[in-house]
Amino acid sequence: MWAKVAWKITKKVSNGLYNISPEITTSKYGVTTSPGSIEFNGKKYGTSASHDIQSASTKHSVAFYAMANAFLWGTNYSLIVINPHGNKTINTSVKPGVYRGFKFGLTGKYVAHFILNNKVKMAPYIAYRNDDANSGLGTHGLINGFHGHYDRPQLDSEVNGGQSAFTTGYGDLNRPSWRDKFTMPSSEHISVADLVTEVQDGEQPVFSTKHYLAGDMIHIKDTVDQVIYNAEINETSLTFASGTKDSTPMRYHGDLRFKLKSGDEFAQDMSVEQLGDNPEFRLPDYLKVPCRSR
Repeated sequence: MWAKVAWKITKKVSNGLYNISPEITTSKYGVTTSPGSIEFNGKKYGTSASHDIQSASTKHSVAFYAMANAFLWGTNYSLIVINPHGNKTINTSVKPGVYRGFKFGLTGKYVAHFILNNKVKMAPYIAYRNDDANSGLGTHGLINGFHGHYDRPQLDSEVNGGQSAFTTGYGDLNRPSWRDKFTMPSSEHISVADLVTEVQDGEQPVFSTKHYLAGDMIHIKDTVDQVIYNAEINETSLTFASGTKDSTPMRYHGDLRFKLKSGDEFAQDMSVEQLGDNPEFRLPDYLKVPCRSR
């Protein structure tokens, strides 16, 4: 029950477009908890999700991350962590799939806030470890100084038993099981649904393509299901025949209603680009900047 009741969110947990159920996972290393999918800044939900974390030892550590549909990876959310003295140990902007964390400098209650001002469905996670494996996630940790405890930057390093890796400009990312290897795609063209699967490792999204390397071209072909224009933000959302009713749409700047309609063929080429300095991580250019220009 801890994972379901400890999170403070506006009203109840949402289960819609990006459907992850509330969960708590325990292992010999610690415990990971999530409230599941939350529609931040929607009609029924607020802009933040919060969780109290009880630090039992300064030898322990914690990591924070969030998962969202691949089409929303370019969206930043704010992560703020308040230490037992009321100071901000973390106050940063993060993308889904990127880890932040630190080794506890104090025992007592920390409070983590995941904040999104955009209407986005996202599942936040907090991973508490009974060791210091999360101590090098490129954020801040507390040390003792002449005037008491204060924050200082920590060194970046590979953490979580090799499950994440640092890449310049992006921080620590969830490492794909295929690492820097890949297999050839089975066909020349793929659907929009296949594009989402392309960047999933089991049930988890990762910042890496299974079948393409940096410099490759992905050829998308699909049939348009719906064309929805939002005049307030001048953005068109497209859904496709290959998806489901819960699929997150592809988003484009401008009004495409006069160019596309239900039943039309959709075709787009996407170049694959390496992220930072690590060839394990590469994405189609669309997923790097989800809301593309016309």
